[in-house]
Amino acid sequence: MSDSLFKKTPFGGYNREQVMEFIKETDKEWREKEESFIEKQAELSERIQSLEETIKNINATIACREKTIEEKDEIIKSQTTRITELQDEVSKLRNDEEVYNEIIGNIDKIIDEVKDEVEKIKQQAAKRASEIINAAKKEREPLKRTIERRPGAVSVLEKIDRIRKTLKNI
Repeated sequence: MSDSLFKKTPFGGYNREQVMEFIKETDKEWREKEESFIEKQAELSERIQSLEETIKNINATIACREKTIEEKDEIIKSQTTRITELQDEVSKLRNDEEVYNEIIGNIDKIIDEVKDEVEKIKQQAAKRASEIINAAKKEREPLKRTIERRPGAVSVLEKIDRIRKTLKNI
């Protein structure tokens, strides 16, 4: 403290009233400051509690979102695996489709070849049948003359006809 703050008394001391007034004012200032600090401390404590509650809520939200993210990651992994499996299956089916189409092409080719062969056989059969019919017609005339000359030959031909009919029925 400086000497100019208080008046000196005749015995080398300070004026008691001034000192007491100074102490009261200083005490009052300090009490006001203390009350102000206590109020600020209470406000800050409330603010800290509010912020701690907010932090707690944010942490809970973060934990919930992290759990959701983990679940979504698992779903994504599962779906990615499934997609890969399906892509492999599609690839295999495309390969199978190519093989199937090749087989179908070969079958169609074979069918066309068989149709051509059948057509050739039909033509050959028709030609041969025509040849047989023509040959039979040529042989019929001499047989007819022979039958007309021999009366017993008709009964032999009738017996042959009956045998043929019997064989057809069997």
